[in-house]
Amino acid sequence: MRSTAADDALSTSVDFSFQLGSEVYRFYRSQSVYYVRGSGRRDIREEHICYRLTDGLPTDKQAQWELLVSGSETKVRDYAQRLLGLTCEQFSQVIVLPQGDFLKLLRANSNGKAEILQTLFATQMWSKITDKMKQHANMLSKEVGELYATKTALLEREEAETMEALEEKCIQSNSALCASQTELKQLQKTVKDTLEQLNQSKRITAKNHTKRIERKQSNLHDYAPTIEKKKKLLSFAKQIEQIYPYWQNYQTAKKKASIEKRTAYQTAQQTFGQAQLYQKATEEQQENVLKQKEQMVQLEKNPS
Repeated sequence: MRSTAADDALSTSVDFSFQLGSEVYRFYRSQSVYYVRGSGRRDIREEHICYRLTDGLPTDKQAQWELLVSGSETKVRDYAQRLLGLTCEQFSQVIVLPQGDFLKLLRANSNGKAEILQTLFATQMWSKITDKMKQHANMLSKEVGELYATKTALLEREEAETMEALEEKCIQSNSALCASQTELKQLQKTVKDTLEQLNQSKRITAKNHTKRIERKQSNLHDYAPTIEKKKKLLSFAKQIEQIYPYWQNYQTAKKKASIEKRTAYQTAQQTFGQAQLYQKATEEQQENVLKQKEQMVQLEKNPS
């Protein structure tokens, strides 16, 4: 933009205002020369600004401008392209057409013409729709191919030549399935009834078992006085067992006794006879007690 013949002390600029719809925009761009401190290298300083008119006229010095964007040349140029909807090249080809530059459009390649015409007539939406339809058609074609492959594999697996034959086979299989389901329901009902009967039998058996236990417990309670009496006789029998050594001594003394001790012997014999009678009674009682204990053990082992 800056002329090479311009003096370095001169700042060059472009200040351009235009109306787009109901809004007025102003683009300002300037270039000035400066020298880098230290190295003395010559460089160009650029300024790029875009404004929007908020009050007054563009030519009025008192007009109020709102800063929209500033900074690098790329940043401001991109903002201008978003406002116009055209790139710099498209703007040159389209806007300059009435000024005699129609030949550039004619000489543009196919891609360039397509981009310009899409921009002019807003055909981007239809291009997107076309692309979507092509994608959808490709997807449907792929699905059809997959369905055909699935159909072929299914016919081969079921050993059917046509879909009608496969359908007939399905009907037959469905009938067999319905019959199997009916039979299964009957079996399930039979199993349910059998389980109910089994549970009822278990409840009855448990109830009877409880009654038998209660009855045996009652019988044991009735036998309690007799058992207590037998326990006392058993204890007395154990005491009698302690007399047995003395009886052995008596037998020994009997053999060694002299005639002079006959009277004492007779007295001891009488005493021993009584002891024998008592021991015999005690032994009988002991046997009865042992039998009662065995019965009690048997009852505990076989409660049923």
